[in-house]
Amino acid sequence: NPAFGHPAWPGDAAEEGIFRLPPFRGLHDLPVDYDEASSRLQYVALNTLRSDIGIPWFGQVAAVFSPSYWNDAVAASPIDSGMYTICCNVTFMRTPGAARVPCNLVYSELRCGDGGVMAPGVQGAMDHAILQNHMMWAPR
Repeated sequence: NPAFGHPAWPGDAAEEGIFRLPPFRGLHDLPVDYDEASSRLQYVALNTLRSDIGIPWFGQVAAVFSPSYWNDAVAASPIDSGMYTICCNVTFMRTPGAARVPCNLVYSELRCGDGGVMAPGVQGAMDHAILQNHMMWAPR
């Protein structure tokens, strides 16, 4: 299936473009072994507002980890990396077979190219990621 795998799959495009992970080496851009597969990201939501509600589209199970547990293991993107890839990444949008979403209907408030960039933040250096989130969702 040409729409599966790099570069047409948003997950691969985000991991390789935003987080600079190497492409998988296997057939159809799949991992060749467990080590390669386990080197990829775990997608989570960082609850900086300390809201006590879940996020329904992420599933029925939630785990809360102390910052001491994930302190050295998190690189947070300013907004959902898949949404950014599909709606804002011009290179991805021009890729034959790339996923298509009517972003103007689904994410009508997202401001691609209005100052927001996808520079991941890490523990102790998150201010720029939070600022970019506000810039990308700012009212027009």
